[in-house]
Amino acid sequence: MPFLRLGRIRNFFDERTKAKGDNDPLDVCDLSSIPKPTGSVVQVKILGTYAMIDSGETDWKIIVIDINDPKAQFYNSHTDIPVEVLSSVFTYLRDYKIPDGNPPNQFAFNGQLQSRDFAINITHETHNEWQKLIYGKIPGKEIQLDTSILSCKTRIPPDQGYTIIETQKKKGQ
Repeated sequence: MPFLRLGRIRNFFDERTKAKGDNDPLDVCDLSSIPKPTGSVVQVKILGTYAMIDSGETDWKIIVIDINDPKAQFYNSHTDIPVEVLSSVFTYLRDYKIPDGNPPNQFAFNGQLQSRDFAINITHETHNEWQKLIYGKIPGKEIQLDTSILSCKTRIPPDQGYTIIETQKKKGQ
């Protein structure tokens, strides 16, 4: 399942988290022990999700494992993840902004990891929102909608996409 540019749209209010989306892609936290270069595309098992609330916006953290990891055969749902691994992941997600002077991150659902089925549902919902956005069925004025999908009115040639990405990197986006 692709995770490229799948993100909750800011004008989407999620009753489950009582917060709007963050206009960012879904974040994926890979529990596997296989090192990967940044930008790698790999097949994973979705295990669960945390709903981090960042500046009042829902920031989903999808917990996955690479299907080629030796542990993948033992991890099939959020309940299969060892407590010490979950504790480390949660602590990281809660505290990673503290060194920049920010308070610990907050979470919906009392900080509980939600189930595999819940996480898959979030992924599908978010993908559907992205499709509606790209095809102009919902407004997205503040979101860059350039895409290489043939049938979209904001279509750009694939090589131009690389230029846009490099420009955004330079701007720190």
